[in-house]
Order: sequence, then structure tokens, then C-alpha cells
Amino acid sequence: MQMQEELRKPEYPWDHDDALSRESSKHKQLLDAIDTLKEQLPLLKEKIKNAKMCGPDCKLKHDDLNINLDLLTPAELLRTVKRFERLKTDLISTLRSKEWRLDSESKLFVRVNDQRTYLQNELMICQNNIMRLQKNGGYWHSRNFTRKNDERVFDPKRGPIKKMIGNELLPPITT
Repeated sequence: MQMQEELRKPEYPWDHDDALSRESSKHKQLLDAIDTLKEQLPLLKEKIKNAKMCGPDCKLKHDDLNINLDLLTPAELLRTVKRFERLKTDLISTLRSKEWRLDSESKLFVRVNDQRTYLQNELMICQNNIMRLQKNGGYWHSRNFTRKNDERVFDPKRGPIKKMIGNELLPPITT
């Protein structure tokens, strides 16, 4: 066996490859991580089972549900009742806050949805107007709309507006 190892070593140049050794070490680390996660899996399943029973916002512990009331003294019973009353008020306040939040978010949703439908309708009207104008575009381009000389249009390319009396231009004033 040792002789086979000695004969094999010079044949394969990748035995001393750094990238291969790094990948091999990463592979070993990942296998170790998988093993540790497999060990933690039953514990996590138990936690999930307990969470489903009570819910995420619940402050009850699993031990609170398994109380043998016969073994408790009157003082412990009184403490337990007070603790459950505090827990009840906490749960009621949590429920009210969730209801208020749900109500406010539903109102906001309705308002935003109404605004969305309004804007969609406006957009459809604008698109219909654009399509109608494009269909009738020949009418606007076929007519020559020339500007009259006395019409006030601010156009820097055409220069200042010429002043006329009637339809004739005034002759220059001689001095």
C-alpha cells in the first residue's frame, strides 16, 4: 500500500494544488455545519410546535399551560391569577392595537385604491383624446394657420410684432 502511494504521488500534479485543498477544507466545514444543524433540528421542531400553540405575540410560556393547581398554595394561586390577569390585559391591549392598525391600514388601502382607479380613468381619457387627435391629425396639418400681422404672439424667431392701422403698414415718418 505504501508503495502504491509512493508511486502515485509523482503521477498526479493536482495533489499539491492550493485551490483544491481550500475547496476540500470548505467541504469539510460545510459537512460539520450540516451535522450540527441536524442535531439542532429536533429542538427547533419542538420550538415551532410550541409557537404554533400560542402564537408569535403570545407571552405565555409552555410551562404556564401545564400548571397543576392542586399542588399550589393559596399565595401561589393568587400570584398565578394576578399574572394571568396581567397577561389578559396585555393580550387585550395587543388585540386592540392590532385592530386599530388593521382598521387604519384598510382605510388607507381603500383611499389609495380609489385614487388609483381615478388616475386610471384620467389616463384612459387622455389616451382616448390622444388617439382621437391622431386620427384627426390630417385636419390640423392640412390647413395653413398663418399668423396675422396684428396678432400678438411672442416668437423670438419672427421678431417684434408689427404695428398696423387697418390693413396697411404706415409709411416712415420724415422729419
